[in-house]
Amino acid sequence: MGWFRRESPEKVVATIVELGAPADTAQAIVDALMVAGLTAAETKIWLLDGDRGYPHNVPWEMGDQVIMLKSGSRSMIEQGKSDVVLEAAQDFAAASDDERTIARLFWGSLDDARRLTGCSPERTAVIAGIARTIRERVGSDEDVCAVGQTVLPGTEDRRIVDRLLDGEERAVRDELDRGELNPKRLLREQPLHFTGW
Repeated sequence: MGWFRRESPEKVVATIVELGAPADTAQAIVDALMVAGLTAAETKIWLLDGDRGYPHNVPWEMGDQVIMLKSGSRSMIEQGKSDVVLEAAQDFAAASDDERTIARLFWGSLDDARRLTGCSPERTAVIAGIARTIRERVGSDEDVCAVGQTVLPGTEDRRIVDRLLDGEERAVRDELDRGELNPKRLLREQPLHFTGW
């Protein structure tokens, strides 16, 4: 992770330009993400990290069906689609802090976060609180998503994100508060089930 430590907005802009983005677009992307409250290191992750970078929906035609695939910001920039990344960065900046927290910590897009919360401000606040609580307990941003997609004890394949999708966020929050859901123990003892959410 050392390559994320001494980042500056200027270095991130230069990296995006090297990948093929026009200089003014690269600057606008970084400016939008900084307005959203991200640090330069977090902005670099949002844009360039293969696992934790912001996912963009990309339609792919297969016969008479259109399938939505995910593509990271880096790939989009390399394909000459920095305008798509700029629009996503501006949308990210315009979103609520809670929506941004959910998308960033559970490794999803704003659309994914809104699907998880049902676009309810109350659910969004509770789920963002859950993400922040998990972050506090595991000590790293990258482990929040892993905890969310770890198979829960006593189930075959049910995860925290599945419970959140089913509207059980208050029960999850209460179980975290009571210590019945222990994020560190989940990471240590339970299998991951990265199938998306």
